[in-house]
Amino acid sequence: MPICLKRTLIFLLLCRIFTLSCSAQDHSTEKEGEGLYLSYGCALCHGKNGDGNGISAQKFDPPPTDFHDPGNYRHGYDRESLRYSIAHGIKEDNSAMPAFGHIPAGETDKIISYLVSLQKKDIVVTGAWVRLLPPVLASTAAYMVIENDSDKEVILESASTDAALMADLHRTQHINGIMTMSPAGDIKIASHGRAVLAPGGLHVMLMRLKKPLKEGNRVPIILHFKGGVDIAVKAAVRQSKEEE
Repeated sequence: MPICLKRTLIFLLLCRIFTLSCSAQDHSTEKEGEGLYLSYGCALCHGKNGDGNGISAQKFDPPPTDFHDPGNYRHGYDRESLRYSIAHGIKEDNSAMPAFGHIPAGETDKIISYLVSLQKKDIVVTGAWVRLLPPVLASTAAYMVIENDSDKEVILESASTDAALMADLHRTQHINGIMTMSPAGDIKIASHGRAVLAPGGLHVMLMRLKKPLKEGNRVPIILHFKGGVDIAVKAAVRQSKEEE
């Protein structure tokens, strides 16, 4: 067997072993998270399988979240939003969920991995944040990553928010050394592709804010996709993007 072919086969074998190892590790983390989910009593309200029908569920209005449906998450369904919900509880809508800030960070991460594994979704929004600007300015921008896990193209047509009178999809460009901003129009995301909304490029422009934003606020934003699909996110207000 030629040496180059042998090296290629060895490389592919190592890649396969690494992939299987990562997959097994992820599955193990999810199983540990499931155990912690049960031990901390989450199933009493949310059900053993996270479907919102625990033995105490009938006592509450609104009912506990069904973790299989991302549209039910009150603070958003990405890891950052889940971490916030667990630490601070759900105080909106008269929810009875208390804060679980006493859970160690490592255990919280495992519970989050389990909850994420339950979610059934085609469009995933992560890392949503809003730039903190001086209160004298009535506009700011929101950024995030939108991933399309489906087998067909999706199109982001618009956005809306209760925090501002207007929310538009915009694009920042540098033309001849001058920074310009203009409407982005529809944002097309290919099958199994992603759209990165980041400083210096695509973003959601929030104009005529109803009140000044403060660091730590969470801004509700609804993304409207073609076909009537709406995705609600809560974007954290901060001065610059923090690394996950």
